[in-house]
Amino acid sequence: MAFTVGSIYAAMPNYFSGRTIPSAQCYENTRKAILEMSENYKLPGLQATGPTVPLTLNYAGPYPYSTFQNAQYAGLEINKFDSFFIYYNGPVVPNQENAGFPLRFKTINDLEILLNIPGLPTNWTRHEGQIYFAMAPNQIYYVYLRFQFEHPFPNAGTSNAGNDPILLPNSWQDIVELATAEREASDFNLDARAAKFRQRIYGDPKFEATGGTEGAPGLLFARTSQEQRDQTTTMKSLRLLMRPCMR
Repeated sequence: MAFTVGSIYAAMPNYFSGRTIPSAQCYENTRKAILEMSENYKLPGLQATGPTVPLTLNYAGPYPYSTFQNAQYAGLEINKFDSFFIYYNGPVVPNQENAGFPLRFKTINDLEILLNIPGLPTNWTRHEGQIYFAMAPNQIYYVYLRFQFEHPFPNAGTSNAGNDPILLPNSWQDIVELATAEREASDFNLDARAAKFRQRIYGDPKFEATGGTEGAPGLLFARTSQEQRDQTTTMKSLRLLMRPCMR
């Protein structure tokens, strides 16, 4: 069962020698801490697969995120694009061969010329919060996206903010508590305590400064993603890679 924003608030007196913490302030600090951390780590509770959708003929973009998201994630930032898959032919027929390949990311400046040339798209990029494909589709191709969405907080800023579930693994609860406590300590001008909380999360200053080659690590260093654990416990095998015939 997921822990909640209210669970983090209930733990705060333990970090401040029983001091009473304003609930609304704590809820907001928890939200900000989670938004920051969930940008950089793969978290199963925030992953989703979007619908299979057709691209518009001769149109490279821009496409809004909502084109490739499920309706319940509308308005949320896409933090990670895990894979973008395009089919050679469509529409896709269930239980039949539907050949395709994963699109590759390139920066907008690398694709600027190809955005204006019709052909089979082989790359994607995003700019100003919207998505582009290169080359511009010379026929109607179908694509789908696997992505990690921004952590939702439907009750943020309301008296019910404490009821929002935190969609991180339960093993992250102590990290979220410390990250919230660090922000609370900064609000109270308790700089030494804030530094202590940060060190427990990220490691001592030497560890941070050297990128993890020296010094003592923090709690985050020991956290592994579900993907990393699967790779260490499951036999790896080569997979067939379908490559585009054009680039």
